[in-house]
Amino acid sequence: NPKPVNTTIAEPLEKPQESRAITESRAAIRPSASSGEIPPRDLLALPVVSDAGREALATEILVDQNRLGKLGNDAAGEEILFRLASRTALFGEHLEACKLYDRLLTQFPSSIHVEVAYFEAIRLRAVLKAFGAVVSWGETFLRTFPKSSACRDISRLVDYARETILKKKKPGKSTGNDALTKEPRYREGKR
Repeated sequence: NPKPVNTTIAEPLEKPQESRAITESRAAIRPSASSGEIPPRDLLALPVVSDAGREALATEILVDQNRLGKLGNDAAGEEILFRLASRTALFGEHLEACKLYDRLLTQFPSSIHVEVAYFEAIRLRAVLKAFGAVVSWGETFLRTFPKSSACRDISRLVDYARETILKKKKPGKSTGNDALTKEPRYREGKR
């Protein structure tokens, strides 16, 4: 297995300043060293955070939420929102982190963090198995940032999402709704 580019992510967090190192390392998206495996495990891997690290993150998240509530749409608010989204993702609240990255993209479309926020939003959607969103957001990312060093990784996530969607549509594969579609009342309601 290739070693992560940012080794801080692979280590448990012990101190609050280590989470800042992770946030800062995301400022420069680097392509992964992985082979192109499907699923792209290196991109879907989530950092392991120790209990002490989770406590520190929880405190930092609460402080950032409080600060964000007091700030407007200025550069300080942009920085806090990005930091809050990154810390929320590290804490393991991936859906909430997606919402925060989305908010950053909407509220601060010319932010220096747009590319990283976009990448993380797509990656977290893949983790959450929102494959349709991964495809549409990924295609938009590739058109918007064609020279990004993250294009290879985004392409891998999009390919993985498409492949997963196709597997679910194959004949003979269960869609998860088999029992429902066999229900006579359901079939009658569909007419």
